[in-house]
Formats: sequence, structure tokens, C-alpha cells
Amino acid sequence: MEYGLLSAEEIEEEKIYEEWEKRKRKEVKMKYVNLTPHFVEIEKDGGKYRVAYAPSGQVARVVERRKKLEQLDFASVYEIESKGVEGLPEPQEDTLYIVSRAVLEKVCRDDCYCRGWIKIRR
Repeated sequence: MEYGLLSAEEIEEEKIYEEWEKRKRKEVKMKYVNLTPHFVEIEKDGGKYRVAYAPSGQVARVVERRKKLEQLDFASVYEIESKGVEGLPEPQEDTLYIVSRAVLEKVCRDDCYCRGWIKIRR
């Protein structure tokens, strides 16, 4: 494509539009990486078929610290402090990560989804 006398801003907008068009035409194939210890089944094309994603072998988890506060007759009472997430790779182009809902609630990334395709916006 020849840009002629377009400004840098217009050129960038054109590149973004071209990338969006490629994705729309499905020229860019997304890779799904299951970061849970379970098989995850996802409906495709409006429920026409399902795809099962096996665990990748790497598990993204929320790291917690537990401190026992007291012991009741029927249960222990703990204070739980979240220490972050481990096992979540850096974002990769054209890759979506399937994670647990607990991990999804801790991270603010557009490349992470959980079963049911729930997106959490901050």
C-alpha cells in the first residue's frame, strides 16, 4: 500500500484498521493456551460445535498466605492474604489464555479468559 502524503497518525490508523480487517477475515488464527488443570470445552460459531482444550501442563494460580486466627469447635478461622498470581506467561501476540476465575479476577489483561468467557473490566 502506498501512503503518499499521509501523516504519521493517519498511517498508524491505517495499520490498525488493516490488522482489524485481517482478524475479522480470520486470517489471524488465535492460539488458546489452557492454564487450568482441567479440560475446558468451548462452543464455537454460535454453538455449532465444541472444541476441547487440554491442560497445557502449566497452571496459573493465585498465591495466598493463610494465617490461623482461631479454632472453633467445628472449624478453623483463617485470615487469607492474596500475594498475586504465578504461572501466567507474558502476553503473546495472537494468544489467549484460559485461566481460572480466581486468576482472572486478580489480573487486568485482555488476553485472559475463564470458562464462560467472563471478562472482568476495571
